[in-house]
Amino acid sequence: MTRRKKKQKPASRRNTNPSSNQPRNKEQSTRGIAQLHHKHFEGPIPPPEVLGAYEPEIAKTIVQMAQNESKHRHQIETNEQKNRAEYIRTKQNLIYQTTRNSQVFAFIILFITITGSIFLLYKGRNLSGAGTFIAGIAPALKVLFSNPNKKQTDKKP
Repeated sequence: MTRRKKKQKPASRRNTNPSSNQPRNKEQSTRGIAQLHHKHFEGPIPPPEVLGAYEPEIAKTIVQMAQNESKHRHQIETNEQKNRAEYIRTKQNLIYQTTRNSQVFAFIILFITITGSIFLLYKGRNLSGAGTFIAGIAPALKVLFSNPNKKQTDKKP
């Protein structure tokens, strides 16, 4: 039994003539144009044409609210500036106290080291006394003669 293949029928052509704009049904015949107007404003006070549409008391209330908001914002900015100044003052005081304490403790350590080296030299331990003296005085001399404003540059080969 052999099966026959069905021949495909050519597709019917639709009327593609652009000049024939006849509607096929009622739904296609109605056309409409829609426009959308969008107005946007930023800020606490609406534009004058919108503000004029309100009652006079409400417009005054809106303006008063905007003024109060502006005063509040200025007060917040003023407080922020005061807080920044206080923070900087506190930070500078902390740096000053830390530096002063560091210098006091460095002096105490240097004094103890030099006193110890003199004691060792007095007891006859010349090598230990001299080594302690040099080890104690060398860092102090380095800090004394170094320039803190001089920037160290990395030398690249």
